[in-house]
Formats: sequence, structure tokens, C-alpha cells
Amino acid sequence: MGCRLVETGLLKCQELGYLIVVVLGEPVFYQRFGFKPASLWKIKAPFPAFDEAFMVLELQPGSLENSPGTVSYPAYFNEV
Repeated sequence: MGCRLVETGLLKCQELGYLIVVVLGEPVFYQRFGFKPASLWKIKAPFPAFDEAFMVLELQPGSLENSPGTVSYPAYFNEV
């Protein structure tokens, strides 16, 4: 069930034209979809997170080149 949810979400992100997807989650689970630690591209979480759990996936090859920085989330995530 979880795999199907991730696969559907990634397809929808591609349809909407997103270049990358960022997740905070179980590395073994998300690595099967191609996610890798964001630190490989010097991308940081805006909160304390284990390096191996904060991951990104390129939906468009090359979209993570020269993209170091800190991820920012919409303000409503502050209430979660």
C-alpha cells in the first residue's frame, strides 16, 4: 500500500512539472524509489534531521546541479 502511494505521488509530481521531490523518512524504504541523501547536493533541512533520512529525488535529470541550500516549506507546515 505504501509503495503504491509513493509511486502515485511521484507520477503526479512529474505530471505537475516538479523537478525534485524532498522527503524525510525511512532510508531503506525511500531508496527503492531512487531517493538519495540530500547532503550529496549540499541541501539541508530547515530543522534538525538525520542526514540519511532527509532525501531528494530528481524527477528531471540534472535538476539538482548547483542547488545547495536549505529547503523551505510553506508556512502552514509550521503548524504540523
